[in-house]
Amino acid sequence: MANLIIAIAAFAVLITGATSFARSWLYSASSNASAYSTAVEREGEIRRTHLAHIARCETPLGTTISFAIANTCQTSLQNFTDWDITVFYESDGSQLATRLLYTDAATPSANEWTVSQILQPNGQDEVIERDVINTGEEATIVIELASAAWAAGLNRLSVSTDNGTTIEVGISGDNNCGYYLNNFPTPPSGDTTSQADLPLGIAFPGQPTLYNYDTDRDSAAGRLISKGGSGASESDATKYQNWQTSALSEDLEINGTAIIDFWAALKDFSTVLAGEVT
Repeated sequence: MANLIIAIAAFAVLITGATSFARSWLYSASSNASAYSTAVEREGEIRRTHLAHIARCETPLGTTISFAIANTCQTSLQNFTDWDITVFYESDGSQLATRLLYTDAATPSANEWTVSQILQPNGQDEVIERDVINTGEEATIVIELASAAWAAGLNRLSVSTDNGTTIEVGISGDNNCGYYLNNFPTPPSGDTTSQADLPLGIAFPGQPTLYNYDTDRDSAAGRLISKGGSGASESDATKYQNWQTSALSEDLEINGTAIIDFWAALKDFSTVLAGEVT
């Protein structure tokens, strides 16, 4: 009788073990199926989502950098706090890499980024879903660095959304919609003597220090243009400065209003005299 009881007990243990195994297997299979379903759904989101960089007429350098992206596929982009934006840039001669944190503030602080504007496909501001970039919409992203980015060919931004879509944006400092009056070499690296012909190019100078660009004329920073010039026919190099582009590969058409940002000061940086620029 004792042997029978032991056998029945052993059989019960076997049944219990088999039941537990079956239950564990079912839970595991269910978990795997759920994980597979989630993976397929996420892969579908990635395949349905595509970002495009929109080149605009602005200089994306300094401590504040802005750039535009477009959502050109089927899935809306949101959850900005889960995005990863990393910037690789040159600053003061060093190559830096900084991962930025999202902020919903209108003006980001150092090493932060924000979405400053979302435009609907018709070009109007998005006023309803300001935290979602829907299909066909464009968004302007503004980042703030702790130190200024200099012009460099290796500068770039990496943007990864919450669903895994990734793009890279170059921030070399080239502005294809404008020109800069540069010294030579560019970017400047120190004082130079005066040079009659200087480059006019699309590369942002990227140098925060104002050097003396005519040590043979005076000891003040910047470039001295003496008064008394006669206009386009002036031949005295101390009374004018010439900037010119490299040879153009095609005709350059200027259509619309041309804007010039011009910084100047009176000789010796006087604050009591007045001057006029035509």
